[in-house]
Amino acid sequence: MRDRLRAVECPSDIIDAIGGWTTTGVGQRYGLGQPLNVKAKWMDKLIPL
Repeated sequence: MRDRLRAVECPSDIIDAIGGWTTTGVGQRYGLGQPLNVKAKWMDKLIPL
């Protein structure tokens, strides 16, 4: 999954959020995280039309 998201140039913080992986650093864990519509936008790029 990580490789496929990298292939569509998805930002690493969104890759981690989609995969459920933790990131290092306090700034990465601050706030509510990525909204579902942002994650869905990148997931849609994985599926060829």
